[in-house]
Amino acid sequence: YGIAGLAPLANEHLYRRMRYKIIITCTPSMERELLKLGVQSEVVPLGVDPSVYAPSKKNAEKGEEEIVISNVARFAPVKGHTYFLMVAKNLLQEKRSVKFVLPGTGPLLPKLGGSVGNLRIEFPGYVSERDKIKILQGSDIFLNTSFQEGFGISVCEAMACQLPVVAFDVPGVRDLVTPRCGFLVPLGDIDRMIAKVKVLIENDSLRREMGRRARERVLEFFTWQRAAERIFEIYSSV
Repeated sequence: YGIAGLAPLANEHLYRRMRYKIIITCTPSMERELLKLGVQSEVVPLGVDPSVYAPSKKNAEKGEEEIVISNVARFAPVKGHTYFLMVAKNLLQEKRSVKFVLPGTGPLLPKLGGSVGNLRIEFPGYVSERDKIKILQGSDIFLNTSFQEGFGISVCEAMACQLPVVAFDVPGVRDLVTPRCGFLVPLGDIDRMIAKVKVLIENDSLRREMGRRARERVLEFFTWQRAAERIFEIYSSV
């Protein structure tokens, strides 16, 4: 949840009184927020197991049929599902061959799930990790509409499954997604978000190339193996 998740401790004097040698945080964005409080930290990004979160062979050979756009998040206000549905309704009203999948549970699910009528928007509810991976492997685009993220693990999982990402430019997500593997748009700019999703829908080669680069980025920077090695280095230096 970003620095907001540290709200009970977000007091410069309290931080200075804490006894520690090193604080580990998961993103450069969080590191900058801590620095504003006078707290030095080391960045160790979270990660995924790329042997588990990986594109399926079937998906890699997928043709030009219906485009599947997904997001994976709990149904809470901070996750911005209303923006996801605005994008979905706009594209479906244009009679585009797209389908939207929104797994997850939370307090907003009944309200949002009942607001879409007969549109091609699926709400699977709670899914196991195995089923979540299948949803990602069967998707073409990952649309993240969160207003804030501490890291954005669902974005990382989608990238590992070789999906290009369209998301708001918020801390956490901006540390994951580069222009080579997706599009970041200003927070709340729904028109630009719709436009970027359309770019990926209409350009199969760009969509595939961005997806490939997304997985390459995860393999280079965001695996649990890399995180474990970095934490071991830090602890060994204390």
